[in-house]
Amino acid sequence: MNINQTVEDLHFILIVPKDKARPLRLYHPSFRDFHLDNNRCLEPSLWVEKKQAH
Repeated sequence: MNINQTVEDLHFILIVPKDKARPLRLYHPSFRDFHLDNNRCLEPSLWVEKKQAH
């Protein structure tokens, strides 16, 4: 599977612009917030440490 297919498969959480030069965007900012908050995201494998990821 290539990256384009993977991104298309995530269309339910990502806004995928037709112009490939434009950035992907999240539909709901709360999705990002959830993964950055270890009090809300109780599954350690899904939690993202913001400073480390940046």
